[in-house]
Amino acid sequence: GFTSVSEALTPETLVDMLARYLDEMTGEILRYGGTVDKFIGDAIMAFWGAPKPFEQDALAACRAALANRARLETLRQVWAKANLPTLDTRTGIHTGTATVGNFGSPSRLDYTAIGDAVNVASRLENLNRVYGTDILISDVTQHDVADVIVTRPIDKVAVKGHQEGLVIYALIGERERCSDEELALARTCTDAMALYFGGNWEAAE
Repeated sequence: GFTSVSEALTPETLVDMLARYLDEMTGEILRYGGTVDKFIGDAIMAFWGAPKPFEQDALAACRAALANRARLETLRQVWAKANLPTLDTRTGIHTGTATVGNFGSPSRLDYTAIGDAVNVASRLENLNRVYGTDILISDVTQHDVADVIVTRPIDKVAVKGHQEGLVIYALIGERERCSDEELALARTCTDAMALYFGGNWEAAE
């Protein structure tokens, strides 16, 4: 909803809000070892594993997303006190191989990541609109972080260029910080989705 928000603000206020938002979110990405690729309007693209290898890339990305969720909640309170509109965010995380380097023309080069893994992450970010979630991760990422991160399955979706559907998960939180209710929700959703995929509709419902 950033476009509609921006139309209701003066340019100076808009710049101040956006600058603080990007600064706060970027700070958490860097703190968890990420590389900020670029800003695309109000969006941030980041990756892990380059320019130098980073252990537990998927876990670090998920932790950065959770930290940004908490940061945004604090920013919302600040904006509300100033009678400013609040912003919602969507995050998509996928784990895969990408080509990373300097791309562009001889007169202008950008250090960036390209490839299918990047496209899938972007697709997951957009799918948050459909499911009413704020952080979606792929089953590949979920497999890498399952021991530490609590998630709930959302759906199986078709992704361009992939023969099989991709199971997507909503990020709940780090296991050691989750409440009993959150852990119960994750178990219930996991059981229900398994029944649903198995065609046992009544039990799944």
